[in-house]
Amino acid sequence: MNVSRGSCTLLVTLAALVFVPHARATSSPQTARADVKQIPAVALSYDGRHLAWIVASADKTGLFLASPSGSNARRVEIPGDCREAGLRWARRWNELAVMTHCTSTAGPDRSAIWLLDVQADQPPRKVADFAGFAHGMQWTNDGKRIAFLYVPDASATGGNAVQRVATIPITGGEPEFVTPENLDVYEFSWTVTDSQGLAYTATPIGWNRWDARLYTQAADARATPRTIVDPAVPGPLHGRHIVLPRWSIWTSQIFFLGVSDERDATSGSIYSVPAGGGMPVDLTVGSGAKPSWFDMKGTVLTGTRRVDGSVEMVSYATVPHSDRPGAIFFSVPGSITDGRAPLSVSVSWRNRPRVAFVQSSPGSPPEIHAGTLGTQPPPAVTTINASLKPDIAKAEQQRRSDDNLCVHVGCRNP
Repeated sequence: MNVSRGSCTLLVTLAALVFVPHARATSSPQTARADVKQIPAVALSYDGRHLAWIVASADKTGLFLASPSGSNARRVEIPGDCREAGLRWARRWNELAVMTHCTSTAGPDRSAIWLLDVQADQPPRKVADFAGFAHGMQWTNDGKRIAFLYVPDASATGGNAVQRVATIPITGGEPEFVTPENLDVYEFSWTVTDSQGLAYTATPIGWNRWDARLYTQAADARATPRTIVDPAVPGPLHGRHIVLPRWSIWTSQIFFLGVSDERDATSGSIYSVPAGGGMPVDLTVGSGAKPSWFDMKGTVLTGTRRVDGSVEMVSYATVPHSDRPGAIFFSVPGSITDGRAPLSVSVSWRNRPRVAFVQSSPGSPPEIHAGTLGTQPPPAVTTINASLKPDIAKAEQQRRSDDNLCVHVGCRNP
């Protein structure tokens, strides 16, 4: 591929390895400032009762669990010397999947998936341990399998092997590929209700990531992919780049972000396209919004956008063939993420909606903010970098800002 695992910083490498990123995992990170502790992943449980995060410092990582307010935080030890790299909560119950990575100088790296039941007083259980590089975990809706992006013969230090969607039962076993071997996959999304359909962005082997098409198929390795949107074809997406595919709750529509500029891969327009193919429609045209990230809850799109050096969290009420801008929840300075992508947020919709994310800005190094989703920004619930001086924090914010492009499109070698 033209997009290689080039040099990225520690934060971007970990952010790209975790959850559902916009790009191929990248390679050997440059060393981040030793005195800045990174927070490559933060995740609220689906019922909003538990908050988990990873802290990375030098060559070590730590997994922490706490209440949604950040109180009663405790470290959870994952056996072995591997690095925690990704978190994903199961739906409907409080089970946490943890991805770990072990580098190797003698062959492919190794990835492992662990399960932690936060209600049981038991150590983490290893589900699988396999050679290669895996990231971007998602649970199937029935909670019986975990899917992820997988390169079986690659390491984090290089290689251009094909990346495919694979699944593994939570009872254990070997990864089973779902997508075909001739497509290089970047992001994917299950159908919301039954996880029987798959939407993903991908290119034929050897193509540039910026030429990615939107595909759908049944969640079966024997299924034939169908091209839904091809940006090379004249139309509203011609020359644009497709990221963040999302199935609608009614499964007849797929939403995605279309970005127009490789140099600014953190904002674009939200499009809708019929799942069976058709003409994409720009849902945010005329609204003044330039969304950077979004997710779905029922018929509501909740997302973030950049405005004058700050980030706004907004909503759009969307039904088939109709949309309107919704509320602006809050605005925070600088940059936010939950580890999946630039400006991404972890949201729990049960009971009163809650949000959690990592925020940093000039003069303020990364800290976790969490609280009720409303008109006021949630407060910081950690003091991980509280002792840093402002000049260090400002330099760290600039580094994180520069890394946003890497998370979206993959870091390129100099």
